[in-house]
Amino acid sequence: MGLSATAQGPASPTNMQIAPAPAAGPVVAYESAVLPKDREAAWAMLRAANGLHSDADMAPWYLHVKYQTYDASGQKGVAGTLEYVWAGKDAWHVTYSEPGRTWTRWRTVQGLYAPAGQEDLGYPERLLMETIRDPFAAVQAPANPPAFFGNETLESVKLACFTSRPASAPSGFVAPPAARFCAEQNRPILRLAQAEYDLYLNKMMAFQHRIIAQQDRLVDGGSPVLDIDVDTLRSLTGEELKALTPPANAVQVGGVAEAPRVGTIMLHSLKRPEPEYPRELKMRRVQGSVRLAVQVEVDGTTTVLRVLHSPDPGLTRAAEDAVKKWVYAPYLKDGKPTAVSTTVTVHFSLGG
Repeated sequence: MGLSATAQGPASPTNMQIAPAPAAGPVVAYESAVLPKDREAAWAMLRAANGLHSDADMAPWYLHVKYQTYDASGQKGVAGTLEYVWAGKDAWHVTYSEPGRTWTRWRTVQGLYAPAGQEDLGYPERLLMETIRDPFAAVQAPANPPAFFGNETLESVKLACFTSRPASAPSGFVAPPAARFCAEQNRPILRLAQAEYDLYLNKMMAFQHRIIAQQDRLVDGGSPVLDIDVDTLRSLTGEELKALTPPANAVQVGGVAEAPRVGTIMLHSLKRPEPEYPRELKMRRVQGSVRLAVQVEVDGTTTVLRVLHSPDPGLTRAAEDAVKKWVYAPYLKDGKPTAVSTTVTVHFSLGG
């Protein structure tokens, strides 16, 4: 697998841009750290170093991002901006701005708030915040370190890569692809993450004690899903902390939980009939994977929201027909059944 022209591979690592140290919390100099030789220790360092996560040891920050979404066929969708003010897991404010609409949320210890009547956030935009906060979660990386760890050369760039063994799959299904996560050689700076998606990270910088990509491209099945360009990332000012207080007309958000994912919340399946492979498509040797955005309702039934990727309309219909019959144990939030958004992938294969 090379770094294709459809995505921004790590053509040449740039010099690190060092931001001031945080006002509080331990400082780990990941930008100058050496990646351990031990596989598990190297994986732990790589996951700890990249993204704006591990909230307890970061000082408050302000983020401004420009982004470009793409539709299921890889054509440009909408462009917009993200503004993110963060001071803790229960103290943040996020605003997405696109032509003709704005999406905003406030988080406090009392819960999640939004302007009354505001429509839900789109699928690529949901991935945007997760990609910046935790690039491993964005591609649905496995919790344990992949089996193989060693130096590789991709498109003439020397990288240290973790690679998993290909997974097996039931008859009639395509096995999930082998996962790969590549860092700059000998340094815990993630440049490529491949699991459910392909994520290419470029123009690396250090902020507080984290490594952040200023440019990201998220790819699904060779087609771009999302481009991200971080133009501002800095510590918060006292005046900006005022943005964390919801206005008087904001309402507490109920219903759909905020972007939980299969693999993160591990929904428990109660009923999951396999899709019927259309005979005419088998005869024409049509195969591939269908990715759907779905909502698991409070009673565990499944509603298909939209098609994210599909190689053929016939496979789309077969996947939708099957997924609509799936039933899960209701997702509990604060002990109460809650509707939850997620994604599912249905694989069709002519092989065993």
